Amino acid sequence: MADPLLTGGAGGGAEEKSTERNITTFEKEDLDKGYPVNRIVTSRYNILNFIPKSMFEQFRRMANIYFLVLGIIALVAVQTNYYLTSVEPAGLLLPMILVVSISVVKDGYEDLKRHRTDAGIDAQIARRITVNGNVTSAMWSELTVGTPILLLCDDEVPADVVVIACGGVQGPTAYVETAAIDGETN
Repeated sequence: MADPLLTGGAGGGAEEKSTERNITTFEKEDLDKGYPVNRIVTSRYNILNFIPKSMFEQFRRMANIYFLVLGIIALVAVQTNYYLTSVEPAGLLLPMILVVSISVVKDGYEDLKRHRTDAGIDAQIARRITVNGNVTSAMWSELTVGTPILLLCDDEVPADVVVIACGGVQGPTAYVETAAIDGETN
């Protein structure tokens, strides 16, 4: 009697399923269907939106808004004489500007490090399998949807790869370690 897990049915008369699978790769004309480019982007800012986005992030904090509003009220009082104030606007605004500036510079430096890390990952070399079966080198950012690649033992695998076949000393077995994704070790 055949194993029911392999035959797809519980009874002995069930027809066996084929273990063969056909996987097609995308041709060049299929890639024009709007797939995004294969680039890693973990950064929050670019050169055009750095100042507006970082200012928005800084003034989402209630403390910065509080000191800005008090500084504006004190500045209006000093400039217009509509009301009296004992607080100097510079005493409120200068420390706030210093704190916000330091935070913006820190955020910019951290985002620059993210851009450099992303560029390093995108520039990693992969082994691409061509249509005629040859193996060529390509950067990860040059790969497109459906490009078959060759991975060897201990290669780092991005999360968007489907393992089609594997082999080696242990036979057709692949061991996948997910420590880089979830931080846990097996």
